[in-house]
Amino acid sequence: MSAPRPPSPQPHPAFVHSGNAIIAAGNRGRFEAARLLALDLVSCPGAGTPTLVIETFRRWSDSPAAVILNRDRPSNDLQRLHATGMPILSIDPGPARRLDAARIAEAIDRLSLPECGLLFIDDLGEPIGPTEIDLGETIRIVVCPAIDPPTTLLDNPVVWPATDLLLVSKIDLLPHPSANVEALITAARHLHPEIAVIRLSARTGEGMSRWLSWLRTLLAARQLTTRPEY
Repeated sequence: MSAPRPPSPQPHPAFVHSGNAIIAAGNRGRFEAARLLALDLVSCPGAGTPTLVIETFRRWSDSPAAVILNRDRPSNDLQRLHATGMPILSIDPGPARRLDAARIAEAIDRLSLPECGLLFIDDLGEPIGPTEIDLGETIRIVVCPAIDPPTTLLDNPVVWPATDLLLVSKIDLLPHPSANVEALITAARHLHPEIAVIRLSARTGEGMSRWLSWLRTLLAARQLTTRPEY
């Protein structure tokens, strides 16, 4: 797998919304100042994102980590994540049921940011719709299950161009009659030829080493950047 491309310093034009873009830029500056990776995990219910975060943290000894959690998660997911001991802040996504830059800004005011570490942003949505909101994240990752991927993702002209990684989860369930992994990857690469793709199972551990290596490469690059002065 090729080295992950460095994140664009500016959000994709399709994500620029007045007000939100200004707040997102402020979030981005705070993440850069802390030299951390803010990972926007865009997913739908059933993608296994909580298990992915838990198993990543269990295998991750490189640096601190924290989670901004969507309060729409089922209570058992919240309990499992809190049991890891990671700093976790659960936030209300609001009437639109999606996070925005203002809610992330409020969260990082209340959460001790893990300097030189990882911040997982649980960007749960149903479905992954025609527009996405810039949160100020360092990296945007779409987490999609190997079986029954949301049809809203296929040929989505907004999601893919600004996504750094397609993470195909739950590959331990393959083969399966409802699996359409290759069509999903083809659709993503049609709109973003350079998108990275990792297939994994957080439950069995298959593919986790590639995922951790991808994160380490990005975090190492992040540490080499000059801390901005304010």
